[in-house]
Amino acid sequence: MAHKLHKSRKPIITIFLYFVVALLSLSAVCLIYSIANFQSYADAFAATHPDSFHNIDDKTITHRIVFAALVLRFLAALGWVGSFLYLKRFLLHHEKYRTLVMMGYSIVSVGGFIYLSFHAELHIIAIIRVIQVTVSLLMLSFLIISVIKET
Repeated sequence: MAHKLHKSRKPIITIFLYFVVALLSLSAVCLIYSIANFQSYADAFAATHPDSFHNIDDKTITHRIVFAALVLRFLAALGWVGSFLYLKRFLLHHEKYRTLVMMGYSIVSVGGFIYLSFHAELHIIAIIRVIQVTVSLLMLSFLIISVIKET
């Protein structure tokens, strides 16, 4: 019986993971865009975070600080692959907490991307963040409908 339930949940897990891949891919696009348009990104970042650059008048120093932050963000992005693989393995092997983890991930994604969309440094990044909010809401809606259908 548990084996049949596992197989019936597999399409839901697969669709959920496609949503996660879409979100991570859009985050990678934001990161690549930030690097490709570094000058405008650094200027916008400094303008939107004035307290972080208080008493720093040299634009070169500001750009170096933003570059260091982008490098750290890039290194964190490398961890996305590992966290995705762990999430996939967890969902396939831990039936008891599966729905809770997927719902929690979806809710945190909605909240996180709403926050990021209001704090985007460039207009293109804000648009991508709004798309991520939409994908997160679709993911959450899909999960809610799936849970309702199961009960």
